[in-house]
Amino acid sequence: MGLFDTMSVASSGLAASQYGLNVTGQNIANLNTNGYARRTVDQVEGQPSSGGGVTVMGARAVRDAIIL
Repeated sequence: MGLFDTMSVASSGLAASQYGLNVTGQNIANLNTNGYARRTVDQVEGQPSSGGGVTVMGARAVRDAIIL
């Protein structure tokens, strides 16, 4: 693994972390908003053939079945 590959893996990790922090900020900002469902970020490891790293699959809403 060369320097460029290492930097690519680090970059994907930082981008995934930034996305997660943005979602966390939205969750905190909307804590008392009626009808808002908190969201979680789904991350998966990247394919080794494409350099590895982290891929964000997206954010999904988490709802409590009892409250609905």
